[in-house]
Amino acid sequence: MNINELYPSKYLKASDLKGREANVEIEDVMIEKIGRDGDKRPVASLVGKNKRFVINKTNVRTIGDLHGPDTEDWIGKRIVIYPTITEYAGQETACLRVKPPKDYIKPSTAGKARNGPTEAGPEDEIPF
Repeated sequence: MNINELYPSKYLKASDLKGREANVEIEDVMIEKIGRDGDKRPVASLVGKNKRFVINKTNVRTIGDLHGPDTEDWIGKRIVIYPTITEYAGQETACLRVKPPKDYIKPSTAGKARNGPTEAGPEDEIPF
């Protein structure tokens, strides 16, 4: 039995990506209480995906740099989510990070970013 199936989550985890990137569109961003402590975090719904993406501070800054500081402006924009490793509490742990899609054009240098639908690629077939 796969240990990830023992404790299913409604939130996206690094293991859900199976080592690959996912080019996704942000459908909505809400603030939710997360975890035992009930800390408030932004959580994105992603177009066509069942699991939601809890956006940590590092990823909030990245998305803010790409699409502006107002989360309402993120709706309809594309990002790439990818699994990597970070150090947390003195141990290496799997995490998710965000980067711009390949066709992203920085608004400050080229007017507007192109963030409409793109051709489907193998990363779009990840079932989360």
